[in-house]
Amino acid sequence: RKSLAKDFIFKDEKALKIELEKLFDFALVKQEENLLWDKVYSSKKDEIFPPNALKNAFSKLIFLNEPHFAFFHFKTWDEL
Repeated sequence: RKSLAKDFIFKDEKALKIELEKLFDFALVKQEENLLWDKVYSSKKDEIFPPNALKNAFSKLIFLNEPHFAFFHFKTWDEL
């Protein structure tokens, strides 16, 4: 399978920070008391989130053979 991440151009650091801040703000506005993390995906060689730290935090951890940005592994949101 061809890696779609190879030629993907990420936004500059400032834009990425703004995107994360907006996602955080959205999460604060629509808080779900019963929100459950039933699955957690991570890269086997993620350099941002150490795999051992994730293993200690989540019981249903699924490792993918993808880079940190693992969304190219899925074709639809329903697959998540």
